[in-house]
Amino acid sequence: GDDGCGMAVYDKQKNELVQKVFSDETKGPCHIMVDEEFDVAVTSSYHEHSFHVYRRLNGIWQEPLRVDTFNEASKVHYSYFAKSTQTLFVVDLGLDKIYLYHLDNLSEPYQTLLFPEGVGVRHCIFSQDEKIMYVLSEYSGEIFCFYENKLLSQVKTDPNHMFDEAGAAIRLS
Repeated sequence: GDDGCGMAVYDKQKNELVQKVFSDETKGPCHIMVDEEFDVAVTSSYHEHSFHVYRRLNGIWQEPLRVDTFNEASKVHYSYFAKSTQTLFVVDLGLDKIYLYHLDNLSEPYQTLLFPEGVGVRHCIFSQDEKIMYVLSEYSGEIFCFYENKLLSQVKTDPNHMFDEAGAAIRLS
């Protein structure tokens, strides 16, 4: 909107706007993660090398906290909140990393998962118990499998994968 980027909260029952919360983003985020149980929302800002963490206190969404990667090559593309460990996983497609944060300390990640340069990690999904993580790489067409944040294996989704056949998301069924 004219006020900038941010989050709008609507009441589906009444079909009305409840609250708007704006961040300092000038370009729209590419992904929004919401966890209603833990009252947190995260926007991933691919073009701004950052992500924003929104918290809800007493039913009101607070102004977000911006977390920068401080690297122009960074492309924050996706985030996931693991409830079992209360860990925020932030996927950086540009730097081929996944940062792990505790919500109570967003000043720096407590762990960083590294991937081969140029694979373009884009999206991840977890098993129901959140011990197994599957990470899809956009550029190399691979799936990386982790168990409790340790790499177990990686496989090509197609042995003849070409760069212009980019992967976008991964789902479990």
